[in-house]
Amino acid sequence: MLKGSQSWEFKKRPVIAGTATIVGPDEGSGPLGNEFDIVHGDAMVGEDSWEKAEKKMLEEASKLAIENAGVTKEKIQFYVGGDLMNQIISNSFAVRTMQTPYIGIFGACSTSMEGLALASMMVDSGYAHYVMAGTCGHNSTAEKQFRYPTEYGSQKPPTAQYTVTGAAAAVVTNHGHGPVVTGATIGRVVDMGLKDPFNMGAAMAPAAVDTLQAHFRDFVREPDYYDLIVTGDLAKVGHQIATDLLHKHQVPIDRTTFSDCGLMIYDLQKQNVQAGGSGRGCSATVTYGHILKRLKKGELKRVLVVATGALHSPLSFQQGKASPASPMPWQSKARCNKHGLDAVCLGFCHRRRDLRDRAALDGCDEADAGAYDEHAGGGGCDCRRDHDREEKPLRPLHRICGSGSHRTDHELRQFACARRAQRAEAARRHRDHHRDFRSDECGDIGGDHLFLPGVAGVQTARITTVILRKASGL
Repeated sequence: MLKGSQSWEFKKRPVIAGTATIVGPDEGSGPLGNEFDIVHGDAMVGEDSWEKAEKKMLEEASKLAIENAGVTKEKIQFYVGGDLMNQIISNSFAVRTMQTPYIGIFGACSTSMEGLALASMMVDSGYAHYVMAGTCGHNSTAEKQFRYPTEYGSQKPPTAQYTVTGAAAAVVTNHGHGPVVTGATIGRVVDMGLKDPFNMGAAMAPAAVDTLQAHFRDFVREPDYYDLIVTGDLAKVGHQIATDLLHKHQVPIDRTTFSDCGLMIYDLQKQNVQAGGSGRGCSATVTYGHILKRLKKGELKRVLVVATGALHSPLSFQQGKASPASPMPWQSKARCNKHGLDAVCLGFCHRRRDLRDRAALDGCDEADAGAYDEHAGGGGCDCRRDHDREEKPLRPLHRICGSGSHRTDHELRQFACARRAQRAEAARRHRDHHRDFRSDECGDIGGDHLFLPGVAGVQTARITTVILRKASGL
């Protein structure tokens, strides 16, 4: 039933009868490695592509969740799930082997709790007896689609996050024993104007705070009602912003344990994961693998999982849209008026030059080309040395980038100098952004925010919260 303005209360308390979590080698090496059902030693999972590996992990998780629930796959009446691949192909291709009626959803990294909330609603309303909720992710598939392929070897700023390689599934039913789902709050789309695909935590934090406030308002509760409140993948940067914003709005979050799945799944001191974990597999594997086990042991009695998702898209920027559309009918947006930054050059904060620069600088030594590449923040480039150097034959530009251009050597060198100067300015602004980074009024983030043309547009975020309790009898 509807509770307040944007929450559901499940009177029949759907039971999570069985779960399964499958992760990759990095996740298995983290603090929660012993909590997962299967840890693969190879991120390829025996397949010949990253996408096939992601699909295979979800198939394994779905099969194992059914076994752990003590039922057969024929009893699963609906499957609710999604992922980050185009047309959510990992879920679509995995579910075809189950031959189960399929409801595909997309909530970015909030998909895990969005699926669990919908599955619980179907069971609570009596429209199904057994529903499976699942999601999956892979570090390499996400990097290739939303940032740069892993083969590019790009550097990452400290605000970047490491996409979790993992899959998780849960079987929800209307009877039996196990942790129960007592309610859910559906978050709104919040757009604070952030354009940096390497800073998802800052984009999602205001949405997490907005949803938490709505949840406490709808259920008339305080944070200390829960033993644990955990966000999905804000990681180090976003979690601190969310904490500051909750304090600013006088939400007594310090009265309970407030953590983040992206901080729990990796050891930030020993593993090279920048600000922490992210991805649709992050909150799913931590919730189904670690938190539910603590509920079953009685270490926790009430938990609020706040799954977070950044809704950025390469396509929306390429089409000139300010932000991607939300699939939810109750969306609303609030924009930050401080930032109207235009596009900056491709590849800021990366050591490698793009193909056009390589063509233009063919034959130049690294000292002339390294002002930006070393990320030292130089104020420009040494154009004179480039132009005074003896002309050397250049490879045709169209051979390298397929542009069909036939620029002269002089034009190419001018292009290279302009590009390096542009990159140096981007590096300076990027450093200033991280130095001046702070949270202001309701997530009004200070500093300049850069974005990669053709890689991501404005990030919006949507949050789904799910309440978990120890057992159906409580």
